[in-house]
Amino acid sequence: MPSCSSSVPTHHFSNMRISSLVCTLSAVATTTPALVSASFTKVHLQVNRTHRATHALSAGRGDSNPCGTTGGPDPNVEKLISVQVAKLNAKAELGASKTSRSGNLTFQTFCPAAQSQHITYVKVYWHQIVVDKTPEGGLLSQDRLNSQINTVNQFFDNNSFPFRLHLDPQDVAVVVDATTSQNYVVEGEADVNFKKPLRRGTGKDLNIYSVMNLGSWKETPRVNLNIFSVAIGWGTYPWYYANGNEDVKAIDGVTIVNAVIGPDQDATAQGRPTTEGKALAHEALHWIGGLLHTFQGNNCSGDGDYVADTRPQSASANGECPGPGTKFQLSCSATASEAPQSLQYAFDNYDNIMDYSGEACKAKITCGQMTRAIAMWNQYRAGT
Repeated sequence: MPSCSSSVPTHHFSNMRISSLVCTLSAVATTTPALVSASFTKVHLQVNRTHRATHALSAGRGDSNPCGTTGGPDPNVEKLISVQVAKLNAKAELGASKTSRSGNLTFQTFCPAAQSQHITYVKVYWHQIVVDKTPEGGLLSQDRLNSQINTVNQFFDNNSFPFRLHLDPQDVAVVVDATTSQNYVVEGEADVNFKKPLRRGTGKDLNIYSVMNLGSWKETPRVNLNIFSVAIGWGTYPWYYANGNEDVKAIDGVTIVNAVIGPDQDATAQGRPTTEGKALAHEALHWIGGLLHTFQGNNCSGDGDYVADTRPQSASANGECPGPGTKFQLSCSATASEAPQSLQYAFDNYDNIMDYSGEACKAKITCGQMTRAIAMWNQYRAGT
């Protein structure tokens, strides 16, 4: 398998035209309510038009929650994972079918592969990169870190996603480096050199680096993972760690800006605005399970995010949720008349954690996404 430093394709956040697919969901044939299978089956969407999405995230804009995780799927990885997903579904559906015949089927079996898994607790090592050891200098309280971890775990629990993050206070480190914290540059030689002595654990341990600001990437990086600039967070994919060299392994984890760590209970008590903390859930899902953005690929007729039960999508939600005064639009529609030639927001998957919608409407992970994540974890992280 090629190393991730040479095989990871790139896409750009400017003029974003996203990958999507129309997929079919197979069901378990039982006398009980159908069980959704996440088997990846696609039919290309036929749209008689040329879609434009020139509104999408660009490097100079302050759009809501742009994630710095880029690079597309590795064909070799996707081929392997599709087999693992099929095996997970077959095993889980057999178990669910047996359970239904015994009269014990519940609504929770809506995603057999996820429901058949024991909860995996992911150890977290948190590295605070600060200007100085004050709140103004970037120091986050343990209460705020706990609040953030609890938010991610509650989101996972709400969706019956069988993973939880676990952070012990003794696994929080503080590094005072004003220059680095205020303009952290991911992917380049500086990133490798900075994280190598800090990173702890193995490929199944999540290292989080919180900084004041994420800057651009190096023009001539040592580790070529195609990282985009002007972002609030960045997470590495599981196959990067498994297939990468020591430099790639050194930067494995999530890098995220302080402003989106939360909720900040102190701010709430004082009536100040605070984030809902869902950015870390988004980045953690890149890291845990190799989930791609729902708009991956920049068009309506490709493989998209390699998940069968997310809608085709050719532009991000651009930081918004549907609501009064916000026109509901789809970027990939079955008919030309319903597919706008230009649109401000794409709400195809607005409630999905892997879109760029507003935090208020990011509510779910689909069964297909969960099954993919489990397969990725088992293949690339569990045994490290």
